[in-house]
Amino acid sequence: MGFYEAIMLIKYETTPNEAGYMDTARQNGNKPDILSSSVFREVQKDLERLLLGNGFNTVMFHPHALNALADRIMEQMQKSYPDMQIPPKSCWRALEGQNVDRFGVLASAQGFATETDFFRSASDLAILCALADIRLPADWTFLDPMSGARLEGVSAKSVATAVMFGSGVFSSDPSAPMRADAYALSRVTADEVSAGFQFENGQGANAANALARQFRRLGELIAIRTDLFEDSDGIRPGNIANKLRSELVSPNIDAGVLLDAVFDGLTAIWDGGAVEKDRILGDVWASSLENTNEGADLWSFHLPAGAVCLNLIEPFGWTGFGMISLDVLPAPSDTGHAALFKESGLLSRTEGADPTLAACELRAATMAASKLVASSVRQKLEVGSDTLPMACLIEAGTQPMCRKLRLEKPQLWSDLDKMMDPRGVHWLPFGA
Repeated sequence: MGFYEAIMLIKYETTPNEAGYMDTARQNGNKPDILSSSVFREVQKDLERLLLGNGFNTVMFHPHALNALADRIMEQMQKSYPDMQIPPKSCWRALEGQNVDRFGVLASAQGFATETDFFRSASDLAILCALADIRLPADWTFLDPMSGARLEGVSAKSVATAVMFGSGVFSSDPSAPMRADAYALSRVTADEVSAGFQFENGQGANAANALARQFRRLGELIAIRTDLFEDSDGIRPGNIANKLRSELVSPNIDAGVLLDAVFDGLTAIWDGGAVEKDRILGDVWASSLENTNEGADLWSFHLPAGAVCLNLIEPFGWTGFGMISLDVLPAPSDTGHAALFKESGLLSRTEGADPTLAACELRAATMAASKLVASSVRQKLEVGSDTLPMACLIEAGTQPMCRKLRLEKPQLWSDLDKMMDPRGVHWLPFGA
């Protein structure tokens, strides 16, 4: 039994339908679509080559530090999961924290008539948790009513979202609180978010407004894209995953297929970055790196889209479908991993560069370095990417190390956090 297989605890018996799913990533004439998993796969490979050749203007790669860092990561993995049965990084780790299965408790109270109802609900919550991972006040904490624990960081955001979800904030059907639909989402207010996230004395006013806006944008977007989000049960975010699930002809869904669907259906939520002919590109940013390819001045990172996909692994798994080719999903390009690689001596950067260029290059170098680090760890363990996907390596290895580093070297973290997001986009929290 491998690392990833440990999470495939099937909650329902299912049989795949006899339909197939065709890649729906839109194409722009003969120009490769920047919102395509196949194009993004090549982007990540190009960044690895650029890093290995030290082709960045503001970041240097130091390969001599790779071996020692890989050893440290393996040591951390053994501490985090001694049996090496490692689940992927996702919102469900927080929702199962403190030995409380929060979604299970809520699902038992709700009661689902069919497996499809269960899957839609879990998928709704998975998408909402990804949207809720935004910048919040540094001193914000959340008192979890289920465990009694006071939580902070990314875990607290997921748990707070689940509590709001279970109370019916995102549902227009009082008899079915554990759902999200276009009507209720498009009417979420900052006051509801403030109450749900336990912001006090105006502490998170800006964050509440930003998060309420994200929920409303989701409601408005899915109401427009009924081809992806509407079925007999209404217009819901989780239907984008349920449509894929209902059309599968094998017991596995390719992560690239899911990523393409997320690109197509949800990218417009994450505004503030690059725009191509009035098309919002999400976590894609302009860069001045020289390249002769058309459109190469745009670098793709896609952290929020990747988070949605990771959060959907469990809903698919619980209903009998594994997810394969996980390494097509975005590698980390966040503050935590940048700090880890800088502290370990793997990456260094020059000062005084244009802020936008410096941010793009550091994120790009971090993403490429994450791939190289993962390859080194797998080589030492003599396993492949199917056995140890990046998402599992992050969960057991790099993420705990990033959290520890944030406590030990807060100034390093703060400096990188500021420079990696010069435009202050609220949906790039870069938290650990």
